[in-house]
Amino acid sequence: MSPRIASCLFFAAAALTGSAALAQTSNAARSPWSVGAEVGPAWHHDGSYLPFVRNSAATPVAGLFVGRDLAHLGPRLTLGAELGWRTANAQGNVRQAFATTLTTHGVQAALTLRVEMLSWLTPYARVAGGASYLDASVEDGDGGTLSGGAWAPYGSAGAGVMLTSGRWFDGIGAHTLRVAVSVEGGYQYVAPTAIAVSQPAPADERAASDRVASQSTALGTLDPSAAYLRVTVGFRF
Repeated sequence: MSPRIASCLFFAAAALTGSAALAQTSNAARSPWSVGAEVGPAWHHDGSYLPFVRNSAATPVAGLFVGRDLAHLGPRLTLGAELGWRTANAQGNVRQAFATTLTTHGVQAALTLRVEMLSWLTPYARVAGGASYLDASVEDGDGGTLSGGAWAPYGSAGAGVMLTSGRWFDGIGAHTLRVAVSVEGGYQYVAPTAIAVSQPAPADERAASDRVASQSTALGTLDPSAAYLRVTVGFRF
């Protein structure tokens, strides 16, 4: 083998070894588990959602998540999985007279693909899927409340960047504990869902049995799909 070819092979092997070392020794990769909280707005665009928001305001979303790295797919790529719970609360009115509330609870599973760019900087892409329970209520003209709900499947896709701290907790023996902050933007598609509300049954069993059954009132088909901004704060360990 000529010295020139041997030199090329040596430098190529050194470059691959260095890249692999970067993936394995980055702050995020050293700490495969993650837990945290998320907050952020969601911007709903469909007209069916307007009765549940005031002045077309963004809906606040909050949640919790836990994640785990699954595999290193290359010298700079890491595949991870995540489980999470999210909730959102929107309030508005119908015909400027009847107050409305829509509370959403969702559970989801997600896959993330991280690019180990720097020891502290990690761009990533994320896809998620799950189901949401849409709990709607409307005040009726007599001062009572009509309520109802339905389940809806959803999926989302987004991209963001994660910042991971260094070894801040070595002094207490937590050598893999890191603080992680991320900012992500994307779009969430929720299957359009028919919502109907009715008067809730009285808590007293005798009163409930004597009550004349009331028919539900259809609110129509709700499309809660939205663009979102997701900000997370948590720990990796």
